[in-house]
Amino acid sequence: MKITGIILSLLISIQVFGNEVQSEVTPKKESILEANPYVIKRSYDHREDKKFQILARMGIDYTETGVGLGLGYFLSRQHLIELSYFSSDEDYESDSSYSDRVEELRVISLGSKIFSGNSFYMSPAIFYSDYEYSYTCNDCFIFSDRSFKRSDLGISFRIGNQWQWDNFTLGCDWIGIQYGVENINKSGRRGGLIPDVRDNETWISATLLNLSMGVSF
Repeated sequence: MKITGIILSLLISIQVFGNEVQSEVTPKKESILEANPYVIKRSYDHREDKKFQILARMGIDYTETGVGLGLGYFLSRQHLIELSYFSSDEDYESDSSYSDRVEELRVISLGSKIFSGNSFYMSPAIFYSDYEYSYTCNDCFIFSDRSFKRSDLGISFRIGNQWQWDNFTLGCDWIGIQYGVENINKSGRRGGLIPDVRDNETWISATLLNLSMGVSF
């Protein structure tokens, strides 16, 4: 299948690139720290010997405002595999109860966070998303009631910074893009007179200032 080939290519690229980044890290910095214990450690040094990471997230992801959770495993101090969950629930109701609009998004993703240097990272991933939308208009003549559901497989890419202090970590996905590669199922119509991007077979969304905070151990 087309989606299988894309996923396999992505995972192979993640592993190859992660190994290349790791091989570029020289022991010079480690020898300096050993020679002078008063040198201030950077995030790169604090990631040493870390195996697991737990993150709480909040911000704009998949072009929706929501919260998330990330569970990570360090392959090395420069390469992290992460399983993430994102959730967004928005209910727009007019003051006069004239109309009501509800949107719900659930996303599970599996990706890699590849650090370049101290704190900057690139993060490719694959994801599965469930999206539901409903709209009710009490006095509308056309498109008065709409319901829409779809599930998709897709790929994403983000860049950001993540800083480490002992076990505490703080980061941000500055910007990112998601592409819905293959639709699994779809029912209804989201757009009214003007078609919506989620009515298409494929779609694109964005990440902007998605903050994260948690622990590494």
